[in-house]
Amino acid sequence: MDSNDLANSEWIFWNYQDPTNGLVEYVDRDTAFRDGLAYITPEGRANMHVDSKTVLTLQEVMSRTKLRKSIRIHSKTLYNQGLFILDVAQAPWGCATWPAYWLTGFNWPGDGEIDIIENVHSVLSNQVAWHTDPGCWLTTPGNFTGIAGSTNCDASVNYNKGCGIVDQSIASFGPTFNEKGGGVYAMKWDDMSIDVWFFYRSAIPRNILDGLPDPSAWPLPSASLSNVGCNIRKYFKNQMLIFDTTLCGDWGTYFQVRRLVDLAYREIFGSWYLIFGPWVPRFM
Repeated sequence: MDSNDLANSEWIFWNYQDPTNGLVEYVDRDTAFRDGLAYITPEGRANMHVDSKTVLTLQEVMSRTKLRKSIRIHSKTLYNQGLFILDVAQAPWGCATWPAYWLTGFNWPGDGEIDIIENVHSVLSNQVAWHTDPGCWLTTPGNFTGIAGSTNCDASVNYNKGCGIVDQSIASFGPTFNEKGGGVYAMKWDDMSIDVWFFYRSAIPRNILDGLPDPSAWPLPSASLSNVGCNIRKYFKNQMLIFDTTLCGDWGTYFQVRRLVDLAYREIFGSWYLIFGPWVPRFM
């Protein structure tokens, strides 16, 4: 992500109610920069935060009369296949958080959804997932190193679980990811497959660092959706890039309700400063 793109007009700051029912208020560009939720570092990196200073009461949040401010941005450009390389220095993590870097179209789920970086709460590994119309399946075993979960990508069944693969590396998400300085996520999307790689900072391929990325020289991806079980061109098209961080929400609340009752009021609705980190991404 070029820092000028975030500050100017290449990204839309989406300021509507969270469609996943998270306990956040997505804000517009002016509010984000005015309140310090979005800014550019002297090194040129874009930063995107959730408000961690405002004190909210449980009653305000549960009644949705006042919610914590957050950021959701969409690319103006729509994509049909390509190689996407993202260098992330830091990503949100912690109780009640649900951060995501993903793609989808205006016609969901008809245009498909690709979740490249996503998980909730204190989970330690990243999960790549796909959500589609009926008829797309994840083939296992496959050309990937991660651990496959659900294999039916149909968004209309299994509570929109989709099909997914969990990265085996605890450096792919959460505190270890941030402690090691993040890393690079790469996605190759063509008619044959949608492949996702994660490289922690010290393992980034030389050809990426040199600006000449060559997936054929990389090891197996951590996740891959093959055209053996899914017609990629049919199920994925006209996709925008999205970054967001919500709190609780449909997946987050379902995943760990008891922990939220015990901890979230104190940590999320109180005044504990910097309990969730920012997105610090840069496209390469």
